[in-house]
Amino acid sequence: MRKVAIIGAGNSKFGNRSDVNIMELAFEAVKPALEDAEATAKDIEFMALGSTGAGAWYAELLPAIVTAEHCGLTGAGLVRCEAACASGSAAFFTAYSAIATG
Repeated sequence: MRKVAIIGAGNSKFGNRSDVNIMELAFEAVKPALEDAEATAKDIEFMALGSTGAGAWYAELLPAIVTAEHCGLTGAGLVRCEAACASGSAAFFTAYSAIATG
């Protein structure tokens, strides 16, 4: 198995965010993460997006695709991970596993 490291991090502002949609929230985290890693969208080969309630709590049924497009990450492989309140952890584990196993 390959070694895996986090080389950049970012997050969106916390709180009641009814002023933005899911794509804008993601961009708030993606932009500083890329800057922190000194990377560009073209450097990203794969991404795992954690979401919950697609189609129930917001209208977008394919949040990973539209979020990736909004963030300029259209050339990367993409998977949506949905595991209720553990969706973020599931996405992290999926990305880790994809990198570690090559």
